[in-house]
Amino acid sequence: EKLQLQQARKMGFEVDDSAVEAAIKDIENKNGLQEGQLAQMLEAEGNSLESYKNRIRDQIIVSKITKFELGSRLQVSERKIARYYHDHQKEFWEPGRARVRHILILSEEGATAKKKKEKFAETKMILSEIRKGKDFAEAAKEYSEDISASSGGDVGFVEKGKMVPEFEKALYRLKAGEISDIVETEYGFHIIKVEEIQKGRTLPLDKVKGKIQFILAGKKQKAVYESWMKELKDSAFIEIS
Repeated sequence: EKLQLQQARKMGFEVDDSAVEAAIKDIENKNGLQEGQLAQMLEAEGNSLESYKNRIRDQIIVSKITKFELGSRLQVSERKIARYYHDHQKEFWEPGRARVRHILILSEEGATAKKKKEKFAETKMILSEIRKGKDFAEAAKEYSEDISASSGGDVGFVEKGKMVPEFEKALYRLKAGEISDIVETEYGFHIIKVEEIQKGRTLPLDKVKGKIQFILAGKKQKAVYESWMKELKDSAFIEIS
């Protein structure tokens, strides 16, 4: 840390008093301290607020010089990014998904056969109205007992493996624009409409470039840090007393 501070000051790195005060305020807030309490605690430990501020200032400077030095050394070439992308295609696979609306008529756990039959009949009536031309979204707003009812039954895009099996099996048999028959799940009786289907794909390089850069930079960060510290040690006179 001494070497890092020495290098930072040699290069003209500075920290404004306002940045130190902001850091102190953040420490007080995170620890639920009232104004003046931190100074009292430090004094009880034999320290002063001023020396603590100097310590915080040094930490900020070390953070700045480390970020500056490693940032310039951790640049990853376009060629290496492209090579990683080519060799790790599976990491960038986006599974297929579908945009879905549904109408749910709840069937409580442990409901009697009679009650379930009534719920099924209600769902059947709703499906009949839709088959005759009633707008699905309007039917969802009117009848659905799911939280999505207010938005016309729209639950957005859902990925494979994220839904209960019965719902998913029925969903992925449908084409865009199609409406299912009645589907029973542990939650009750559903009518499903698929608005749009997006097939699975490998994300293009421009969408994952930043992620690859982060991965490759992370892999070499330790070696780069150690190399930088060796340079500082080799160029400094260190006396062990």
